[in-house]
Amino acid sequence: MKHRFLRRFTAIVMAFIMVMGLIIPTEVYAKKKAPKLDCKINDSNMLKLVKAYNSDAYHILKKQKDNGDSFASWMNYGDKLSDMVDTTVHEEFHAYIIKQGKFSWGKQEWAFYTGKGKTIYVPITKVFKTSDATKSIAKKYRTFRYDTYASTGSNLSSNLNGVYGLMNEFSAYYWGCNANNSMYEYLKYYSKGASAWNRYINSYLNNRNAYAEFYYWTLTYLEYARTKKPKVYKEIMANKNYVICFDTMQKNFEKLLKSCEKNLDKVCKKYNGKSFKDSFNEESGMVYLDGRWSGAGANDYRTLMKQINSKSLKKVKKALSDNAKKYKK
Repeated sequence: MKHRFLRRFTAIVMAFIMVMGLIIPTEVYAKKKAPKLDCKINDSNMLKLVKAYNSDAYHILKKQKDNGDSFASWMNYGDKLSDMVDTTVHEEFHAYIIKQGKFSWGKQEWAFYTGKGKTIYVPITKVFKTSDATKSIAKKYRTFRYDTYASTGSNLSSNLNGVYGLMNEFSAYYWGCNANNSMYEYLKYYSKGASAWNRYINSYLNNRNAYAEFYYWTLTYLEYARTKKPKVYKEIMANKNYVICFDTMQKNFEKLLKSCEKNLDKVCKKYNGKSFKDSFNEESGMVYLDGRWSGAGANDYRTLMKQINSKSLKKVKKALSDNAKKYKK
């Protein structure tokens, strides 16, 4: 009787172990395959890290590595490899757009990776500078990145290439944020204190601000084009792949921000005993975590979301959404 009980008990335990193995294989695999928190900072370990936790980030970096890129210049902004995942993926995405693009005489199509192995090739139609539209933005809405990306003096793609340059940056910030968010389980497993989450928090809040900035400038650009440059506007809105791509990236970014906040809820509850919302200062845009403030230094997201949802931009927001639905059929 005793032996029969032991056999039954052993069978139950083994069954439980097998079920748990089916439930959490990805995390176990990732822990085994990823380099440790204090690993050497180099291209090889960066590829191993993202391969273990984020197949999309790995797709971008591996494609660029195969094209001869080195990540060295992006890996100087932190103490550990995971600190640099955001910037590395962000910057290599910019390279991906061009190096994976299609170019022929008088025609160019930029390659926008949208996830799960899919790349959308977006033809570049005639545009005007972003600053033509954004120069009328009131000073209180000229947030942190305005001078660099959307002002008259900007020589970046976001200004020179209009909505296509804006989507270039918008998507790069998405993929940097996406890659950083995937470090949650890694940091949870390896971290030994609240300070290990500083860069993770900074990345989220920085990218959240960028989401609002580039979304706002895109809508401002389209509204200006609709009323002042109707021919350019019609060509952009008739650009099926642009509309589908922007709609996809905007919706993905919106979902990603919610996912990031859920993870930060867990972090804040662990070290503060309260939620992210209750740990976040709306005025300063900073998060208090276990005696230390972290963040982007401003809450541009709150400032600009009011504009994004204003009546003045309602027509172009609806046009983008309606066209995307039509083109996706």
